[in-house]
Amino acid sequence: MSSQPRFVTSEVDLDRDWDELMRAFWTSWKTPLQASGELTFPHLGTNTPEEEAAFNSMKKMLLNEAKNNPGSVRWLKCTDTKSARIAGAACFKHEKEWPRPGANFTGCGFDPGSELQELSDSFYRQLLGWRLRIMKGEHIYGQSIFVLPDYRNAGVANQILEYCADVADKLGLECFVEGTVFSTPVLMLQGFIVIGWTNMIFTRRNPSRDWERLVHDIQSHPIGILWRPKMGKYVEGETVLPWTGKVREAKL
Repeated sequence: MSSQPRFVTSEVDLDRDWDELMRAFWTSWKTPLQASGELTFPHLGTNTPEEEAAFNSMKKMLLNEAKNNPGSVRWLKCTDTKSARIAGAACFKHEKEWPRPGANFTGCGFDPGSELQELSDSFYRQLLGWRLRIMKGEHIYGQSIFVLPDYRNAGVANQILEYCADVADKLGLECFVEGTVFSTPVLMLQGFIVIGWTNMIFTRRNPSRDWERLVHDIQSHPIGILWRPKMGKYVEGETVLPWTGKVREAKL
């Protein structure tokens, strides 16, 4: 008799799972706390009433996005069958048109005109520029993937990504995702290749110490830009990159 698997990946029930999912999502963003998280969510990791307000705002915003775009915005969860806890999750978007009119990524609710809003906008503008250059037309975009600290290095991320890759393969679509130095190796196991790494530049007259700290963190942790061809089939020196119309050239 086969035993029940430790982890099971399935679609998120927006009504039943949302509170637990979002609390896990927020916890993962601040463990460890990095500049990319601080430039996405105001007051992240401060343990203040302002952080709780920012969390509630994010939870409402993402729920509205998911409910208003059924089928194109999909959340997955990986559940620990022993505890019934959500161990990790992911959100991916089925972009049926790209570039999409009005496409814009920013942080969630920074004070207008503030130093943090300026830095957040510049960060996401430079990040979005990669996808605008590389992807044309219908594709799958991996917006986020996370695993709670207690479940890291347990195969949860790989299981979630296998599910996502299967969805993309059934649709016959290419995929695009940004990855950290930690997630990039796992993404590559599912057929993604690294196209490049971010090299972000930020300028501001008389920047604060906080600005300098965040910029140093961002520049010290480049973000990987990854692409997955249809069916995850890539052969170096043979597969044509759609955005260049030719194969990738080795530089060494």
